[in-house]
Amino acid sequence: ARDNAGLTPLAIAVAGNRMANVDFFLGNGASVDGTDDRGVPLAIVAYEKKFIPIFNLFASKNARLDGANRDGKGLALLAVEANDARVLKLAIERGAGVNDPQAGGTSLLIAATERNFWNLVQLLLDSRADMDARDASGRNALEIAVTKGFPAVVKMLLEKGMTPDQPTSAGRPLALLAYEKN
Repeated sequence: ARDNAGLTPLAIAVAGNRMANVDFFLGNGASVDGTDDRGVPLAIVAYEKKFIPIFNLFASKNARLDGANRDGKGLALLAVEANDARVLKLAIERGAGVNDPQAGGTSLLIAATERNFWNLVQLLLDSRADMDARDASGRNALEIAVTKGFPAVVKMLLEKGMTPDQPTSAGRPLALLAYEKN
């Protein structure tokens, strides 16, 4: 049953951060794969609103973690934006492609690099993220890390096999860009 706005009682409980009600509805037959009125999986709604106990309940019941929020961001990108390695790892384990295009045309590795979230960069590299992925400006993770002055990320990317002799998105040697930054 849905209300006039198209919401189920479970969706209303999730939106209101009412853990006891969510637990009650799930324990009495409501689907863990429910969505809100726009088709956003309720697990993603809970995570995006930072209702972590509710998100954890959905995750523990093997709820769908695919799909996207109203801005087109999937759980993996939301986890990167929140610097949340636990949820990023869970999203990857549940099938989020580390190299799938993300909202805004970015990649998970680019998003983590832009924020200097070296722990997520490491997790993504260990999960075989494409180091050659580019942002909308044509920059790869190494160029972004050098440009923004993130030495830990630069070191990690070099240790994983990226080379400083590649050209930047502007065609200049990346090593020259690094020299100019210092």
